[in-house]
Amino acid sequence: MYNMKFFLLFFTSLITFNLYAQTLTPKQEKVVRDIVMHYYGHHGENIASNSGMKGFVFCGMDTFYSPEGYHYIFKLKGDSAIRWDSSYFHGGNFMRYLFSYNNNICHLGGYGMYNTNNHLEVFDIEANKWRIQRTVGKKPAFINGVVLQKESTLFSFFNYKSGNNIEPDVFDNHIYKLNLNTYVWERFENINMFDNIITSSLYTLNYVVAVRGNQAMLINKRNFHYILIGLDEFYFDRYGFTHEINGNIIRIGDTHKTKVDLDLLWAKYNYQSLPLILEPAWHQVSQNQIILLSLLCVLIALLLFTNWKKRQAVKTYQTLEVVNPLVQKIKLGNKHTLDIDELDELLEIYHMESDSRKLKRHRILSDLEKTHPGLIQRQKDETDKRRFIYIIQKS
Repeated sequence: MYNMKFFLLFFTSLITFNLYAQTLTPKQEKVVRDIVMHYYGHHGENIASNSGMKGFVFCGMDTFYSPEGYHYIFKLKGDSAIRWDSSYFHGGNFMRYLFSYNNNICHLGGYGMYNTNNHLEVFDIEANKWRIQRTVGKKPAFINGVVLQKESTLFSFFNYKSGNNIEPDVFDNHIYKLNLNTYVWERFENINMFDNIITSSLYTLNYVVAVRGNQAMLINKRNFHYILIGLDEFYFDRYGFTHEINGNIIRIGDTHKTKVDLDLLWAKYNYQSLPLILEPAWHQVSQNQIILLSLLCVLIALLLFTNWKKRQAVKTYQTLEVVNPLVQKIKLGNKHTLDIDELDELLEIYHMESDSRKLKRHRILSDLEKTHPGLIQRQKDETDKRRFIYIIQKS
């Protein structure tokens, strides 16, 4: 029984190791280099054959290898490397993000031929062909930075476009979200700490190391938290280094003797970890955006209030038109010009005493002016300057 348990444990660990292995055997590495050198000559000698998740991708129970910068696909089985693609195009595609989804191998972005692209390329394992997948929405103009995959979603950020030592490099301080089911991009402001060009990035099984200056951001792909660490913890500087990745272990230097275990490094600084904000909430946007949003809300509120006041004024006017039969009587009259006696008769106050008529007339005309401005206008009689006449505005 003890031997059986030991055998099962050993067998399980062997399967797990093979499934998530991120190193080529000498035989596999020779196959890859020979094929690349056949088409590209001495460039095949410079392939980083053990660059972690930049070169290895898992589809189901199968492990595939794609050398960075090329479109070759090799299926790894045992000690063999079987070329799986039949594509004729193998243009430069360095610093692209390699991943799998729906049993397809994909490349996102990358740099080559003096251009930083924003393509999503899909390799159909069944058809053994590459194709460019069309995407829509707020698509990044260039993709060369850090990419994280969360189930059916990709997050691309810290992107920069090389100026090829002719023009300044361009940095894009946004986070882009791609839905792999709908192929629709969304864009958010990047409010995380880094705000400059990432000089290099490493992808291990569970971590991403993004290097900027003398500092590195260690991102945990399991919980999407990060910690900021000095480069001295990695035993390399920002001017270049040789390395080999297997699982979550990085071996540094020409002899690969210096080992950095990212699991141990994360445990050491876990207390400093912060959540990586990939989709900022409204209260997490910049102060300028909050001010602009507040001003926009105030403007919308003023417009709505003004519109409401106008509707209320029209409603009041229409109500008064119906309630006050005097207005209708004045508008429906035949005459446009009335003397004072005719006006008093129209206002139905002619029967009153002179002083009472004068007072009543003044009050009625004042009320009408408030509700129907300009309906009755008083003017001097041209034929007798001592008298007034009253002009009725019908419209």
